Amino acid sequence: MSTDLGQMLPPSTPASVSRSTSQPGSRSAVRQQSGPVTRHRAMSSYNDNQSVNSSAFSELTKLEVRRATDDACWACQTPEDTDVAHVIAQAHGQVQIWEEAALFNSDADFKTIANGIALCPTCHRKFDNAADPGFVFFPTDLQFFIDFEINDQDRRRNDGDLRRRVPTAEDYKAHQLKTNTIPSDAKGGLYRRVFLKNFVLGGRFPEIMPDLCKHRTWHGNPIASLMRAFALLGTPRVYILDKRIRDDLEKLRYLYFVADQPKPINSLLYDMYRLTPSTTSKRSLEEEQQPSQSPSKKLKLDNIESTTNDQRPTPSNSRTLHWVLGPEVTTNQVIQMYSPLFSPA
Repeated sequence: MSTDLGQMLPPSTPASVSRSTSQPGSRSAVRQQSGPVTRHRAMSSYNDNQSVNSSAFSELTKLEVRRATDDACWACQTPEDTDVAHVIAQAHGQVQIWEEAALFNSDADFKTIANGIALCPTCHRKFDNAADPGFVFFPTDLQFFIDFEINDQDRRRNDGDLRRRVPTAEDYKAHQLKTNTIPSDAKGGLYRRVFLKNFVLGGRFPEIMPDLCKHRTWHGNPIASLMRAFALLGTPRVYILDKRIRDDLEKLRYLYFVADQPKPINSLLYDMYRLTPSTTSKRSLEEEQQPSQSPSKKLKLDNIESTTNDQRPTPSNSRTLHWVLGPEVTTNQVIQMYSPLFSPA
């Protein structure tokens, strides 16, 4: 987008108290912290720092990440002071699982430019809200990753000692260059920007969203972005995506974590939740809802039901049924047949 969007923006609000220009310990600084919005942002900033503290970027890395996006927000293209967000924090609880699946190397460095993305403070907060994300991004060509994994599983099937290989940023970029999807000077492959909430500029300018939802190139590790995308599958907002995109994400997640796993993540818990066929007959729902009956009474009821069912004409057995009272029987014949039942003993 053009820089006109930046002119529409109000002055940026500090994302945390640490950005305040007030002197530490001054009364103005204390008053600024007392507002509910500031307290909320300060706590949000504190929580974010707690989760990424072990993988903080160096100043040089931050400079390189910002330069890759021309010092603007990669998501909404707001030309203001940007944060350098971690796509995957080293303290993320699932990193070990992804390492065990060989999707990340055990010595993966999450402090490099490959794990960084420049976002404005608002997009950063929406991106880092794991419980209800407002923004995520992932590769546009998911089929490339699906085909890559299927071929890699075939390769490893012939040699169990081979380690899984997943596409790198260079692999994805080379593929899209080969298919003429991106220009030769692109910084990386194309990624889908997914806004799960209409929060840009407070949602007051919906006409800008078609431009913001266009695909953009990104320089970083595509697997890191897929980790965010898989987490999105567990939220109700995932239905914003087209069904074909959701299906591709589900298929890729299955290939990564189910189809080729030599053992489940936790064997004990895996066994606890297996649904196996029962070897004993189970009572039907109707039987469960009825009061218990004696065997003799139940047998009589079964016989009556069986007799009734045998006499019910159906397309499959109508030729073998014997009619006691058919359409050809006259009234006199019926009286003669049942008169002994009504005669005095």
